[in-house]
Amino acid sequence: MYTESKVRQPSVWGIIGTTLVFIIVTFYAVISLNTRDLLWFWPKFENQPDRILVHCYGEDVEITAASQNFNPMSDVINDTLSGEKRWDPLSLSEATYDEYRTSPRMLTLEVYFPEPVRIHTQTAFFSNVHILVIPLDARHSAHNTLFGRTQAGDQTAGSLHVDSLDDLRAYLYTHAICHPPSGLQSDQGQDLTD
Repeated sequence: MYTESKVRQPSVWGIIGTTLVFIIVTFYAVISLNTRDLLWFWPKFENQPDRILVHCYGEDVEITAASQNFNPMSDVINDTLSGEKRWDPLSLSEATYDEYRTSPRMLTLEVYFPEPVRIHTQTAFFSNVHILVIPLDARHSAHNTLFGRTQAGDQTAGSLHVDSLDDLRAYLYTHAICHPPSGLQSDQGQDLTD
């Protein structure tokens, strides 16, 4: 008995679907290999620092885990670092870092983590960060910039830009952790290059 076998014709939708899946998988794989981070697309930042140091216009204020402001401040930091982030080749010079820490005209935040953390982005940078340096009223703060440092004290390549640093600033001001001295003109608009 002779049976007719039907030869299945290729479906246009099948070809489009297969091609689309291939492109998506390739895109994900290339970025994952480049960043060495399978979760490069994950927008949330959920890491607990062990110390927060506020350089408040020439005075240092340390917020430790025993402080009542520590957990709420950690939550504000995590919320600030969650969401869209943009990498920029702007790096932090040692001179500017020293100025951030000592200037009576600047407000900066240093966030220390017990273990190096990864901030998920589409670049390989910010994958071994031990300290985050966040200028709040200082050079580069007008562009919502943050810098990273390794445990050895080395600067990470480039910087990240977040949507806004306003919640961090507001928390420091409303909880009386730091206030600008009266008569001080803000350095937020000062974006001199390093």
